Amino acid sequence: MHHTFGLAYLFFSQFAVGGTYALLFSPPEKTVGTGYYQMNAGLYLVMGVIGMSLAVPNGTSDLVAAFAFDSWQDRSLASFAITLVCLFIYNIPLWMGGPSTHRSGPLILSAVTGTLSLIAAGLSYRAPGSSPWIGVLLPFNFVIAALSLGTVLTGMLLGHWYLVRPRMAITAFRRFVAVLGFSLLAQAAVLGTGLLASYYGGHPDVIIPLVTRFTFQAICFWSRIGIGIVGTIVLAGLTWHILKTPTATQPATGVLYVAVVWVLIGELAGRFLLLATQLPL
Repeated sequence: MHHTFGLAYLFFSQFAVGGTYALLFSPPEKTVGTGYYQMNAGLYLVMGVIGMSLAVPNGTSDLVAAFAFDSWQDRSLASFAITLVCLFIYNIPLWMGGPSTHRSGPLILSAVTGTLSLIAAGLSYRAPGSSPWIGVLLPFNFVIAALSLGTVLTGMLLGHWYLVRPRMAITAFRRFVAVLGFSLLAQAAVLGTGLLASYYGGHPDVIIPLVTRFTFQAICFWSRIGIGIVGTIVLAGLTWHILKTPTATQPATGVLYVAVVWVLIGELAGRFLLLATQLPL
């Protein structure tokens, strides 16, 4: 099975893997409650299943063929299938009233195989003749993008959870905001390095139209930078400032609502540009 992953698969698979990252540094169940984990783990499992269904239009035959590992696409799909199995196993005790599953083996394994899936997906987009740096930056960009998606959505949902657990320490919320800020800064570094590597690697014809012309791709490019990265970094900083007041969890959650939308806009624009240019945007 040799094909190019579609935008929808990339989006849902990164969301699912990013969700496993976010669950790993969420508060323990005794602090936040089982309901928090039921909601988030179930949500990311559903997203992952949607993504997988979009990547295998012929159903199980495509999925079985992926385990031949003939291409980076196949390796990505096979790894992601294992990710979903592990995430499903992680969900079982949550919904069956079993023992605590915080940072359990299935969740850790799900995050590991999900990371391998994203790395393989990134490698599948290496264009012939591109800079060697692009082959490094594409997988890294996929992983960091997943971290941004999972962190911003889970962090926003955690902010709502203070209505359920008002005495919960503010530390966990701040941790999410800090990780979100780090991931966005890392994405900015990857994007800048990728643009320079492509420009000085002999492909200025790809970069110049994005920066200087008024085209749909250029609009996506500036939306990716202005809204998805710079704008969201500002929102993360504003959220951090609001959380200096421990009781201000709801205003901070409101800002993260906007951040979720802006990250979605940035990632969708970035994935479209990836399909169009094979650059880590």
